[in-house]
Amino acid sequence: MGTWGKGFLENDVALDLQGAFKDQKSILTLKKVFDDFLELPENQRDVDLCQEVVAAIYLWIESEEVADADFVQKALICFDFVMTKSELKEMWKEENELNEWLRELGLLAEKMADKLRSD
Repeated sequence: MGTWGKGFLENDVALDLQGAFKDQKSILTLKKVFDDFLELPENQRDVDLCQEVVAAIYLWIESEEVADADFVQKALICFDFVMTKSELKEMWKEENELNEWLRELGLLAEKMADKLRSD
């Protein structure tokens, strides 16, 4: 059984991405997540991919990496999809934990805004 939780790094997909990001020490690792996500039709953006997007945003916020405008734009588009249209959102809704999940994402959005102001 895999790792699962509400936290941004509490699932196998996120932990794998965290490992790759630490190994490669490059924001390009995170940007690839957004590029791959946006290349897919919306109906193919599954739970794992959505978790990976959230993890990529979290890892960027917690890092010292400075992002260019393209990175930020793609991150925001992906984040909006995860919060509003994703299978992941529906999963949390079915588990009757949507409000708590959205609250966590709201905190992530605030951290993202703070990071953008400081960069």
